Parts: sequence; C-alpha cells; structure tokens
Amino acid sequence: MEMKQTLIGIAKSICFVAWAILTVGIYGFTIYLAYLTGFVALILTIICPGVAQFLWIFEIERDTGTFSNIYTYACIAWFVTGVVFRWDDLIK
Repeated sequence: MEMKQTLIGIAKSICFVAWAILTVGIYGFTIYLAYLTGFVALILTIICPGVAQFLWIFEIERDTGTFSNIYTYACIAWFVTGVVFRWDDLIK
C-alpha cells in the first residue's frame, strides 16, 4: 500500500509541474493573442484570464477552421492535469 501511495504522490507532483508550466504558457500566449487583436482585448484578457482562454479557443477555431490546434490541446491538458492534481479535494 505504501508503494501505491508513493506512485500516486509522484504522479500528482508531475501533474502539478505540468499544470504550472501550462498555466504560465497558456496565459502568456493568450495575452500575446490579445495584444495582436487590440488594446480592449488585451485589458479584458488580463482581467479575466479564464474566460478569455475559453473564448480564444473558439476564436482560433473560427480563424483556422479546425478545433484541433496546439492552443486547444494545451488548454485541455491544463484542465486534465489540474483535475488529476486536485482529485483528492474534488471527491471529498
């Protein structure tokens, strides 16, 4: 049982590191996209980052014509690693 707990702890640590890196990367790229769009979009993205990321997924899809892009995959990976990292708190 101790080995299982150790492996779970390692997996959660890896997910936390991945989640933290994805958080910074996605936020930075979202700000960059907003900067290219205009000042108002930039300010709204800085103030409401979660909402802005969600909206940018669909904006990129509209521009590229496909839902399958690196930004969308990064946001999905961010969500999944966050859920795995916080799973114990979510099920209580």
